[in-house]
Order: sequence, then structure tokens, then C-alpha cells
Amino acid sequence: MDEVGTIHKTCYSDGSLAVVFSSNEGNTTLSVNLADYDLNAPENHFWVKNYSEGEGMADAIQKAGIGYPSCVTTFGPHKTTATLMKLTAA
Repeated sequence: MDEVGTIHKTCYSDGSLAVVFSSNEGNTTLSVNLADYDLNAPENHFWVKNYSEGEGMADAIQKAGIGYPSCVTTFGPHKTTATLMKLTAA
């Protein structure tokens, strides 16, 4: 996340907070919706997956001052993890 850009708050179809980073390179959704796993984030919080292309994203979000971690949870049949982040920017 060395690019210069803007953070936007939007919502997933179920109303959960979605966080998007926009730059000259395009848009990148930083959050993931885990409502299908009964993981609903509190107000001004969002989930970040810790696997696949999301690996290291929680650390990058914290270093960029966009949010800070609240907790980590394991979910799904593959026992993957996600970090709950408190939004501090946008």
C-alpha cells in the first residue's frame, strides 16, 4: 500500500461495512464480507481476510493509518483466519 489514494466507505448488500482504496491504479476492496459465516462486524469495523491476496493486508492497513486490529477469528471449513479492524480513516 505504497500508492497515494483515497479510502471510501460503502456497504455490502447486507449492510456490512465495505472499505475500498481508490488510486490512479484503480479500486481495491480492502474488506471482506463474512456475514455468511455469522461474523458481523460492529459499527465502524470491517473484516480483512488473512489468506490468499489478503495475506499481510491487516498489517498494511494498520501501517497506513486506515484502521487497527481488534481481534482475529478462524472460520469456514478450511479454518482460515480474518482480522476484525476498527476503521480510523475515511
